[in-house]
Amino acid sequence: MIDIHDKLPSDLIIGNEYTKQELDKLFKTSEIENIYGGIGKINNRLILLITLDKTYTAELPKNESEMSREEKEEHNYRHLDYFDMEENIFCWDGPTNMNLESPLIKDFTSKLYQCLLFVREYYHKDEYEFKNKITNDKYFYCGKIRYQKHIDTKIKHFISSLEDEPNKKLNHLYKFIPTELDERKKEFNILKEKEKNDFIELVHQEESRTHERKSTFSGNPGIKKEYMVESNLKAVCGFLNERGGNLMIGIEDDGEVTGIEKDYNYKDNDQFERHILFQMRKLMDKFEVIEKYIKFQFEYASLSDKDSSRKIVCRINCRPLPDDEVSYVNGKLYLRVGPQTNELSVKEALSWLKRRQK
Repeated sequence: MIDIHDKLPSDLIIGNEYTKQELDKLFKTSEIENIYGGIGKINNRLILLITLDKTYTAELPKNESEMSREEKEEHNYRHLDYFDMEENIFCWDGPTNMNLESPLIKDFTSKLYQCLLFVREYYHKDEYEFKNKITNDKYFYCGKIRYQKHIDTKIKHFISSLEDEPNKKLNHLYKFIPTELDERKKEFNILKEKEKNDFIELVHQEESRTHERKSTFSGNPGIKKEYMVESNLKAVCGFLNERGGNLMIGIEDDGEVTGIEKDYNYKDNDQFERHILFQMRKLMDKFEVIEKYIKFQFEYASLSDKDSSRKIVCRINCRPLPDDEVSYVNGKLYLRVGPQTNELSVKEALSWLKRRQK
């Protein structure tokens, strides 16, 4: 995680409350006061400002009479934001006007920047305060959070780990339960089950133009193999340049599930993903572009029908790049041809690029 500033402001203390104006002074900026969509970027750090109770609309960037229908819908949407202290996570719905490719969301999911979480229980406590315009302008500082995964609902739902120790001053926030929580969790569970079933089908799928299996990304324990890294990235490159596809890591050529646990660089799923992204950034051109078209998924898979033991398989899902973008590995162009990834000669590459432009 990038941390350009060695230390946070000394007056920023977990469990203490701050207004946006006070935070601007602490961070020596004037931009936090203008964050209305929940997330902003300040001094190479991400700031997340969350109001848990959505009974009443929080503050608006301008008078409601001056807002368009789309703007009103954006600020009236009942986002689902809550703590789950048993899992030590914070869950939140992204802004309605952003998607996974929006710059701020990309910064959050990339895990490259610190994300500081500020939460208040309510903006108006009750109807009396709402009618009399009595507001709660202070947020509790809840510490650093880190993206773990998201759920593909219409408004993306993000799950983040809490990076600091729980604080007693925040217990009322930890215990807050949104009224829609049970209903939304049912939706999440349906999506998770479908995603898991789709994943298991991919584990048993034969190699093809859109499907590739690799036993490891970097080699086996104690035996680091650089050619394995390039072989995996060539497959990713081939998928990106053609129809898209899935690279399944932790499966032998014959379909036997051996898992990524034996990979030379495997420590945990998060570290493994960061290692792969680092290698992509190092070896693949225009990484900041192609990263938008890549998604990681980790699931347990049984070794075989007869052996119920399970190992972790990593799926790298690649969507096809737009026609005006091309992926290269070490400056070379690769395409999927049947179940193989082929390097194109200069002549072949020029011909392919010309056809692609048409």
